[in-house]
Amino acid sequence: MAKGFVYVFSNAALAGLVKIGYSVKVPEARACELQSTSIPGPFVVEYYCLVDDAPTLEASVHDALVAARYRPDREFFRVSVEEAIRTIETLAIDREHSWRRTPPRRTPPVPPIVEIAPVRPSSVECSGCGARYVSATHCPKCRIKLKW
Repeated sequence: MAKGFVYVFSNAALAGLVKIGYSVKVPEARACELQSTSIPGPFVVEYYCLVDDAPTLEASVHDALVAARYRPDREFFRVSVEEAIRTIETLAIDREHSWRRTPPRRTPPVPPIVEIAPVRPSSVECSGCGARYVSATHCPKCRIKLKW
């Protein structure tokens, strides 16, 4: 038995894939080790748990998610972060400690402020004589103020 961390990492450059593995090192240190010039972005630690037998738990999780495995020789799976965490927590009954990243809050987008100008009618009718005008402010016949 090897006490260690079973972790879930994500990477924006590997959309749709998560890495599920184990390490005896702190997961943040393992994520930094995986950063290389061949992957454009850093790995993000989404979840980890500390267990007494990390290699066995990792193998059990990989077996449970075998249908979603990207390649048989890699620890990448086509599952959501939530599904990966759920699988680990279902199988890791004796977790000593676990941690989950809190995703950043997404504030709803603020709609742009658009002032809607009142629509002016193309012409207006004088209430006194019934004549129609396109741009006048007063009826020249009745001297009544036109209501646009």
